[in-house]
Amino acid sequence: MKALSVYPQSVDEGYIKKVDNYIRLAKQYGFEEIFTSVHLPELALSDQFDSLKIISEACEKYEMSLIVDIGGESINYLLDSKETYNISFIRLDCDFEMNQVTRLYEQLDIDGFIINASMYSERKVDELIEDFKKIDEDIEIRACHNFYVRKETGLDGTFAYRQSSYFNKHNIPVYYFVPSYSNPRCPLYEGLCTIEKHRYRPLREIITDLYINYDVRYFMFGDMWLSEDELKEIQNTFNILSEPLSKTIIEVSFYDSASEEEKQAVLKEHVFRYDSPDTCLRSESSRKMAQAGKTIKKNNTTTRKAGSITIDNELYKRYSGEVQVILKDMDKDERVNVVGYIDNSDDLIKLSRYKEGIVYKFVYKP
Repeated sequence: MKALSVYPQSVDEGYIKKVDNYIRLAKQYGFEEIFTSVHLPELALSDQFDSLKIISEACEKYEMSLIVDIGGESINYLLDSKETYNISFIRLDCDFEMNQVTRLYEQLDIDGFIINASMYSERKVDELIEDFKKIDEDIEIRACHNFYVRKETGLDGTFAYRQSSYFNKHNIPVYYFVPSYSNPRCPLYEGLCTIEKHRYRPLREIITDLYINYDVRYFMFGDMWLSEDELKEIQNTFNILSEPLSKTIIEVSFYDSASEEEKQAVLKEHVFRYDSPDTCLRSESSRKMAQAGKTIKKNNTTTRKAGSITIDNELYKRYSGEVQVILKDMDKDERVNVVGYIDNSDDLIKLSRYKEGIVYKFVYKP
């Protein structure tokens, strides 16, 4: 599930056209939902609800679900409004009362609510879910982490994962925010991320990390006006992550210094160790070859960039012959030969799924 964000601004013809075009593109590139907020400190509530009307109409036109983030004064404003909005889910911040929740559910004919996933203890989560079920046993409940505007305030990954587990045990899905930097949101322009380590990182890397390492399937793209190129990139990334893979061809380019022996070690089928660290993938297949006493001479022991293919040389003793794919930039090591590289980011995403036991066939790319 992918949600794209559109925030309230002063309404004029330019804004109306931009919102319509953006939501049309969102639909075209596989987004199912639009996220917005009507408790922004920088804009009068009346202006925010004027914008909400425009966003709601565009969502209805393009058959998109609308998630509205509310809290504080905006809850009563929405309850007292005479307008009709096409709202699917209300995302509740922390300052709400259950009697307000009941009125929202009864008056707005919504599908359900999204609870703040970042702020509650496990016991409080259990209590909240019980309270929601008292309103309607069939009410749909989801959860969504906060985004963090200020640099260095985003969540630690371990904390975020633990918070999500409180909801997962109830089979409640959890959204995470993914930042963008083509048009980062004001006033700080630091990107709207949930996890701090994702700030300033490429979209594909963030999506892949959340999908593979956090088992996330609900994504919020918090910054507004993503470029069409970014929308294409997001769609392509999800297509690769969800594509059925059993045996996958990976193309490898070699450096001029690579020996025939090194090429032969790489151009094989590889299964990577389940316990590989986040810095590199260790070929289980090459380790079996190394145990047979294969000795690789020292050669081109340079800096190991992400995407590099390396082979441990004879200085690594019994590890000589182990093939690795480097995932994060690493310093040079006199015991490690850098023999080639993978320059296709689609291939790197496919490699990130190694824990599924996928067999990778490395082939030469001229």
